[in-house]
Amino acid sequence: MSKHPDRVEEALEYHRRERRGKIAVCATKPCRTQRDLSLAYTPGVAEPCRLIHKDPECVYEFTNKGNLVAVVSNGTAVLGLGNLGAAAGKPVMEGKGVLFKRFADIDVYDINLDSEDPEEIIQAVRLMAPTFGGINLEDIKAPECFEIESRLQALLPIPVFHDDQHGTAIISGAALLNALEVAGKAIDQVRVVFNGAGAAGLACARFWRELGVPADHITMCDIHGVVFKGRSAGMNPWLEVFARDTSMRTLEEAISGADVFCGLSVGGVVSAEMLQSMAPRPIVFAMANPDPEIGYEEARAARDDVIVATGRSDYPNQVNNVLGFPFLFRGALDVRAREINLPMKLAAARALARLARSEVPASVRQAYGMEDLHFGPEYIIPKPFDDRVLYHVAPAVARAAIESGVSQVQPKDLEAWLAEYRSGLIRRLGPRHELMMRVTRRLGETPVSVLLVDDQPSRVKAAARQLQEEGLVQPLLPVLDDPALQELDVLTDGLAAAAVLCGGDYAARLRGLLRHAEEQGRPFMAQLTLVCAPSRTLLVCAPTAPRCESALAWGEQLGEAAAQVVDFALELGYRPRLSVFCPREQADSECLASPALQHLRERFPDLDARMALGLDEVLDARREEPGCDDVEILAFAGPASAGLAVGLLGRMMEAELAGPLLLGSSLVVNLLPGGACADDLVRQAKLSAMMALQNE
Repeated sequence: MSKHPDRVEEALEYHRRERRGKIAVCATKPCRTQRDLSLAYTPGVAEPCRLIHKDPECVYEFTNKGNLVAVVSNGTAVLGLGNLGAAAGKPVMEGKGVLFKRFADIDVYDINLDSEDPEEIIQAVRLMAPTFGGINLEDIKAPECFEIESRLQALLPIPVFHDDQHGTAIISGAALLNALEVAGKAIDQVRVVFNGAGAAGLACARFWRELGVPADHITMCDIHGVVFKGRSAGMNPWLEVFARDTSMRTLEEAISGADVFCGLSVGGVVSAEMLQSMAPRPIVFAMANPDPEIGYEEARAARDDVIVATGRSDYPNQVNNVLGFPFLFRGALDVRAREINLPMKLAAARALARLARSEVPASVRQAYGMEDLHFGPEYIIPKPFDDRVLYHVAPAVARAAIESGVSQVQPKDLEAWLAEYRSGLIRRLGPRHELMMRVTRRLGETPVSVLLVDDQPSRVKAAARQLQEEGLVQPLLPVLDDPALQELDVLTDGLAAAAVLCGGDYAARLRGLLRHAEEQGRPFMAQLTLVCAPSRTLLVCAPTAPRCESALAWGEQLGEAAAQVVDFALELGYRPRLSVFCPREQADSECLASPALQHLRERFPDLDARMALGLDEVLDARREEPGCDDVEILAFAGPASAGLAVGLLGRMMEAELAGPLLLGSSLVVNLLPGGACADDLVRQAKLSAMMALQNE
């Protein structure tokens, strides 16, 4: 029973509320008309059936097999709860499906088999395998899990992966590489003690040997004590591999003088005195859940030089399998690998280790409520909600599959293929990542100088570090008492931060631009906010100049403001579709829209443009799934109506917002609202730089 009764009820309510459970099946093609029905089912469905019958590989072209994984369990080792059975294990398998979808956009059917007979499980999975692109075995107890996995992999031409073994091994292996780096120890010199010889413990020990830990430097312990040559209690062929010729018999003896402890057993088996007996700068992976072999606070109190990792999310260095299996399968599925082999696992571990050493985005720090997060004793492994894991790990896995010969995809130019593949993975993360990928491509090899203006020095410094590391934008930090910044405040309406493009000496350039703006009376023509929803990108714009007395003149001004945004979309390679909005209550609304549309059609003869009176009209009329190159532009009569639309769309579509950008002048100003983070400032700086290049 949980120590927190409120969490028990919260968890139960989370699972029982409508729709019950955590996963559902969604149609990916329309089925609204008789024609749709005839294509989705009979007679149209017969066509792909015939082709697949002639060439079985066509199943990847015409079905979801290439993006579908079976999560298979018999419930004999559910979390740390033991043998609960197939039905009681189903919530965990559904949860696994949620993680596959959330982190790698992989679809899942959970398969819960009511059998403890390895032969029955093997035959059941073998018979259903044509449906799936991969098999994830889950919560099946040792030693049966070893036989089930090895035999299924030999039988099937698709990846079979027991995550309880290899997932933990890969993530802990990445953490080990980085912990050794922080501690200043060589992997071929350290002494390692394992406690827990189940599926995960044995897999970790095998994997760490492949990473470079010598076999004779590993001491394995279990419920019977040290695994030594000649021991009879609890032995099996998989455990026998780690039997050592040693006089040690207890965990306490084994851990004395050891460099690394890896626990996959039960809580509380390591005392402070045992930790104090370890070598200098010890590494402790106490991964029993929910109670570690030694608590984080207790370990830190016992040794101030210890590096600690656990399986818990409420302490630093969580060894979490969600950092592994979604991205392993993503890479394996995308090259149609026949298996997930050792080179692919090693590639995943090393990619995770490299990622943890890079600058941590502010969005990740913000998600975890951390002001600072950098590579070191309390950050040796990436956080689960770091979006970068997808496009760092999956390409590494795909490359290893191709180079090791288990991939059915063999590109002629591997580097070009991987670059395009990585771009595709970024698109899977959603429109905001897709947008920024396009912006990044547009930025040239010579960094564009951007002045970062903010009232929060820590945010500016973090953004500047990230921009400097990427090398696409040259960040310039302001002299805070520069009078030009006081003039800039007038333009930014007192918003919390701005990224302002400049060239050369920023102060002289900025003053010159401000003088130019004063001479013209108004520096900007259009205001643009980017609304990045889960399935589409919307660009909401409005003219910023005072409204003209004449509806005709104002309509033309609205058209020119929208044209600025159409240029922006085309520059990024989008196919824009535009709606000009006019309030229903305004008598001159049609007159206002007509000159705007006429102006736009003269500039862009092929533009899909129309007049609209309400958001529902546009969103309902164009509800079909947009392509990755489609972008919707919504043009409003003024900043106030555009702002209301942005707020409404953001809530309705659970969208991320960027901007507003002020366009139409040689000065590009990109505004940030209060509460923005350094990542927002980085994105705004890149957008500003791209707009400046477009102006040139």
